[in-house]
Formats: sequence, structure tokens, C-alpha cells
Amino acid sequence: MGYPALTAGIPIGIPDPGFGIDDVMPSRPGTWTSEQAGYYFVNNDTGTDSGRTYGDPTAPRATIPSTIPAGSYIEIEGLYDTGDKQIAANGTSGSPVWITSAPASHDFRNGTLQFGGTYLFVDGLICTNEARISVSSAASVTTDHVVVRNCDITGHIDDSSATDSTLIYIGGSDTYPTTNVLFYNNELHDSGDINSSADLDAGGVNGGGTISNIWVLNNHIYNCAGNGVQFGHNADITKCHNIYVGKNHIHDCHQSGVWCKYVADYIVSQNHVYDNRPNAGANAMGIGAQHEPAGYWILYNRISGVEQGIKIGQTNGSGNAKVYIIGNLVEDCGWDATPHNGTTIWSEGSGIFVSGNAVAGTIERHIYNNIVYDCSHGISLAGYASGDGTAAVYNNIIKDMEGTNGRHLWTNVLDGVTTVGNNLFHQDGGTESIRWGTTNYTLATFKSSVSKCTTNCNVGDPVFTNTTTGNFKPTTLTYIEDMGTSLSALNTTLNTDFGTQLTDYDYDETTRIVSTIDIGAYEKAAAGGGGETGDIARINFIKTNSAADTNGSWTNVLPVTSTVNILNFADGVDTGWDLTPTSVSNAATTGVNAVGTGDADWVDEALVSDEMWWTGGDPRAFDITGLDNANTYTFEIFASKDDVPVRIGEYTIGATSVTLEGGGNSTNTVTIADVSPTAGTITFTMSVDTNFAYLNAILMTENVDEGAVPSEGILRATIQPTISPILESLLP
Repeated sequence: MGYPALTAGIPIGIPDPGFGIDDVMPSRPGTWTSEQAGYYFVNNDTGTDSGRTYGDPTAPRATIPSTIPAGSYIEIEGLYDTGDKQIAANGTSGSPVWITSAPASHDFRNGTLQFGGTYLFVDGLICTNEARISVSSAASVTTDHVVVRNCDITGHIDDSSATDSTLIYIGGSDTYPTTNVLFYNNELHDSGDINSSADLDAGGVNGGGTISNIWVLNNHIYNCAGNGVQFGHNADITKCHNIYVGKNHIHDCHQSGVWCKYVADYIVSQNHVYDNRPNAGANAMGIGAQHEPAGYWILYNRISGVEQGIKIGQTNGSGNAKVYIIGNLVEDCGWDATPHNGTTIWSEGSGIFVSGNAVAGTIERHIYNNIVYDCSHGISLAGYASGDGTAAVYNNIIKDMEGTNGRHLWTNVLDGVTTVGNNLFHQDGGTESIRWGTTNYTLATFKSSVSKCTTNCNVGDPVFTNTTTGNFKPTTLTYIEDMGTSLSALNTTLNTDFGTQLTDYDYDETTRIVSTIDIGAYEKAAAGGGGETGDIARINFIKTNSAADTNGSWTNVLPVTSTVNILNFADGVDTGWDLTPTSVSNAATTGVNAVGTGDADWVDEALVSDEMWWTGGDPRAFDITGLDNANTYTFEIFASKDDVPVRIGEYTIGATSVTLEGGGNSTNTVTIADVSPTAGTITFTMSVDTNFAYLNAILMTENVDEGAVPSEGILRATIQPTISPILESLLP
């Protein structure tokens, strides 16, 4: 499944590069019919280098200069098909080099554009037919401050011979290192034969060697017969470090969306990774690592449709491996075709799987504030020997594992250094399962027999807002709000290593209440915060009080003519909003059925047996008052009539109308989003589109004004990344 567009701004925890995102490309000459010093115009089809230093649109050069002076501007037009091309830029911070496309179309083919040098901006190029971009030491120059943005790079999706290739490569050597490189807002796709089961390694972005301070931000990477992004193959963590991968859409790639091998200080934040595929080399994974992830931060990512969500494979025993898995949302992960016997931890899919090493004390695992939902298993800690490292599992929500053998929490190695607390477990229609060693426990027997998870661990349904639409904000906060353990120690580590903050925001970029943190990836909204959710109400239209819903604090509305107070679903507190009918007739008062079925995500069976109905004529309407004019409100509507089509209702707020077939409906809803009140009031109108109209329930969400969000986005830190203590101890 796909996800909404990623938000603007620097991802949580990642330092701002300080260059490349907001820099404005210079304008081309207004009248360009003769050569202009410093402005190059290239057309490989029609141009010539003979007698033309710069070229112009009427008389272009044929090739891009191999060495480019500071302050140069280069436009490329037409087909460029000359094989590999090495380009060394001599830009400066005040006079960078720009390479871009001409207004007419252009197309690079069959070769690698090998960029190196200093202060080079590459903007808006199109590469096809296995043309690729490399930022490296190929031109035998030190590479510093290179930007590749707004480019479209296409490989060969049906090419089964495209092995060990990648659409973008970053490399460096000890003699010519590469540092301060930004890849931003690019489309990278169709690399290699994704339908092949072979291990082709034809990925999206790959990097290694002597490289540091590399940013891969806001790209769309898909249909690659290899990892979407990978760094550190056969690398040295003292030379390959400070890598940042954030706010990318990555899907339909072989093996993993983002991977790490030998890298120090690697942050992967706020990416959407989904629907990857296995091949002969590995199973389908979201984000992960192996060998030596030395300071690997996996923060606030969203992962689904893979066999293992987050996987940390066997480490190399160096003692440098440290992984921090915090605030991620992992759903729909597992091996659907493989029976889950719940006894073989190595061969079964998990939302979060972290291995160890045969050498004692060789890995630190910090697993905090994640949501794992609808996976074969929840959080699995696989070890080779007792004492192979430490694990801390806190503040997580683990809900609804697949099958009868799904484990919410699982470890095969019993030792005294695994600490567990402040977690919420739930299994819809069943019992939570914790496997410790070879014994299965419920939470209660785990607490009493193993003496772990004794602090603020509970069993309860968080009641996610709507998993069908991808909204995993809990609405029942009894075991969530203020129930977590502090992240301050982890925040100090991140701040020391990178100069950024971990605890400022949650998964939804809502301000965290650091002193009393909530369990899970979301923080309950606080008044005045930015981009957050305020009150959430569930309104149930019923025939009699005997049909009132008691699972949570539903606002139950009888066929009345008087005002009803609307409650916050999470805690039952009066929101200050009121519902008042404005046009009620006998049809609305008596037109209430005791039929209907439903399993829409937020709809309880107790409420779908009753609904209000209309046969036509004047619309039915009610006002919702007491609203905040500074906020907006979203209404999700459910209607159901037991297995009788066609019964289509029309629901209107302001100028927006939506329709819903209620006959035979059990899952579908319709939404009217981001409605602004007028004088604190929103009027909801219901009418008949075809035959009859029904209304069973409304999910009403308050969207708090974003005025408190910094105008430049989330966490635009002004400092450059620092060297972490791990890396500093290894450097000569």
C-alpha cells in the first residue's frame, strides 16, 4: 500500500546539510543567441566542440567539459549517448557550478555520469537506458559539496543481466575522499529485472569507500532488482560514516528498502518502505543491517507489506554494533506462505527482528516507542549465546499477531541483560503470547514467572483510529498516556553524536511531552502544538439506550430534538462540542432500524445494528457547535443496512458532498476532511441519493492549528554533524 505525501522539512534526528535544498539556480541568459562567458549550452546530436568554447542554443557544444570552472552554468539539450563521462567541478561556496537541462527535452543514455570536485549542483537531468550517476573519486579529485536533485533516472526493468549496478553510486578513496553530498527529490526506478528471482544487486542508491556526511532525502525509489538504498558494503566504519537517509518513498525493490553493512553513525528517519520482494539473496525486508552497524538509528519510519519489517542480522563481534529502533510503525509483515510454528525464531517473519553474535557483549539493542501490528510476530530478539549483548524493549505497542502461533515478544536466549517494560500488548479475539526461551507465557504469567515487564506493561486494545486508511493513532489511552519510560538518555546520545534532538517530536511530528512520555509512536496531542490531533469523538446514532455502545466513550445519539454533549472517545471527557438537530421530522424520529452489519476498522459490532434512515424529501441536518475556529475538523461517515442494495445516502458539509452505499455495507466509509467552522459551528446535512439514506456512526477528529510548527520544517538544525564517541575511539 502507498502512503500520503511526506511532509516538508528535515527528517527527525537528521542534521540539516545546510546546503543544496534551498539554493536557487541562476537564470539562463535572457537573449542567448551567441556565446556568453561562463554559460555552456550542450547538444550532443547537433553541436560541435570545434571553435565553440561555450556554445549557445543556436550553435551548441557537443560535450560537457571534463573540467568546469567555478561559477559555470551548463544546459544540456537532446540525446547524450557517449558512454561514461568524467566531470570535475571547481566550484566554490560563493561560485558553485550548475548543470541542468535545457527547456527542450534531453536524455542521457548508456553510460555513467561520474561527477566529482567541489560545489557542484546537478538539477533536473533525465537518464534512461541504464545511464547512471556517480559521485565519487573517479576523476581523481577530492569531492566535497555535490548536490544531485530533481533528476529522473531509469534503468532497464526487464534487464536480467544488470547485475552489481545501481542507479546512483557514492564512492571515495583514502587519497580522494568524498564528503558533503546531497541527493534530494529524485525519481529512481526500473533497475534490473524485478521479476527475476536472481540476486542481481541492481539497486537504487549504493555507497561505500571513504565517504562521510551523505544525505539521501525525499526521493522516490522503486522497481529495483536490489536494495533501495545501501551503504557500507566491504567498508571500514572509520572511513564510511555519517550517512543520513530520510523521508524517501521506497517500494517494490528486491530484499530491503534501506540497508547498512559497515557504517558508523547512520540515521534512517521518516521513510515509507513497502511491498519489497524476496530473491535468491535474501527475504523481503523493510529496513535493516548486518555486520557492523556502529550507531544505527532507525527513527519514525513506516513499513508494510514485507516479510520482515526491521531486521538486524548477525553482527561481526567487534563490539561496535549499536542499534536504536525508535518510534517506527510496522504493519502487515510476515511470511504468508510459511506456516508459523512459533518455535523457530530464525525462520519466521517479525515486525522487528534483532539478532546477536556468538561473541559475548557485542551488540546493544534499544527498541523504544514502536507500533507493531498485524505481523507474524512482534519483536524478536535472536541470540547465538547467552550474554551476546544487551537489549532494552520499552514503550512499544504490539497488537494482533498473525495465526495461532504469533508471538508478541520473543527471545531464544535467556540472560540478565534484556530489560523489558512499559509495553502494551493486545490480541484481537485471543490472548497475547510471550515466548521466553522455550516457554510460552501470557503477560500475567511472564510477570510472575520471569519477573520482567513488571512496570507499566499491560494488556489492552489501543483502538487505532482507522487501520484501513493507515491512521494508527490510538484512541483508547488508558494504558498509553504518560505510561512510558523516559527517552532522555537516548536523546543525550543522539545530541552528542549528531547535535539533533530525538524527543522533540513523535511519529506524526507532534511535540512530545518529554517528562511524561506516552507509549507507542504517537504522543497524545497537547493544546497549542503543531500539526497534531486534538479531540477525537465517535458518534453513534441509535434506536434505544439499550443499543448504546460501551466500548470506549461513544457519544450515543437517540432520535432526539434536543442537544447532545459530545465526548472525547479516549477518556469520556466532555469536549465542549454539542450536537443539535436543526431539521427533524417524523421520518428522522421514527426511522430507526435494528439491522446492519459492519467490521470497518473503528466501527464496533454493537453499534451497527441500529441506524437512522431517511426516505427522501427535506434533508435532515444537525449543527455541531462549540468548535475552535482556529482548527479544522474531519468527519468519517459509516452507514449500513443489512444486505439490501441500493441504498445510497448523500452527506454534505458546506460545499462538499459525498455519497455512500449503505445497503449491504460492512466496511466502507466516506470522509469530509479539513472543515473550518464558521463562528464555532459546522452544519452536517444528510439526504437521499437513491432510495434510502442511512447513518450509523461518525468519527470526528479535530486537527489542531499548525501555527507552532517552525516555518522551515521539522528540526532544521544549524550545526554540522559531529563525530560520535564510537568513531572517535577508532580513529588514529
